[in-house]
Amino acid sequence: MYPADSKLYLKAIQKLGAAARNRCIKLRQTYSRVAKEAAMMVGRYAHAKQFKRMRNRLRKLKTWLGRVLRDMRRKVPQPDAALE
Repeated sequence: MYPADSKLYLKAIQKLGAAARNRCIKLRQTYSRVAKEAAMMVGRYAHAKQFKRMRNRLRKLKTWLGRVLRDMRRKVPQPDAALE
């Protein structure tokens, strides 16, 4: 799939949310519910040739993914560099 594909953004958001749950990490928001709807709407907007709306939803998905990723990086404990 193309790197800017809505399905890839959705899958990454869902996998990060699941990984956080498995590690008992409390995220600010997971965006899983709204991301699912936005990914569906990307396909619908593309089919209807409403490309500005489609790009808007893609941008939202990318933003939500970045927020979840940054939140995970903040809250996952990093190995101490001094011990290596």
